[in-house]
Amino acid sequence: MATLWKSKVFNKLKHILFTSFRTLFTLERQRESQNKGVDPFKEAKNMTLLSRFMQSIGDLSINEVKVHMLGSTKFVPDDPYEELENMVLVDTR
Repeated sequence: MATLWKSKVFNKLKHILFTSFRTLFTLERQRESQNKGVDPFKEAKNMTLLSRFMQSIGDLSINEVKVHMLGSTKFVPDDPYEELENMVLVDTR
């Protein structure tokens, strides 16, 4: 079912979701560096949203075979997580 949902729904929205994640992630990094006038409720809300999104992408990137290799250094995630990971690495250099 997840594979079907991924191909029919997620792949059509992936660009929008990743762009939104990237924007919020960048804003959070800027806010952290400035650390002025921070609303703790908003801060927690944004961090929770970013964290849940990353978890969801991780869930989409692991199949029934790869789940057994999660603790291994040989684990290679599928497309959505790998793409998001690369995007975050580029943005945080």
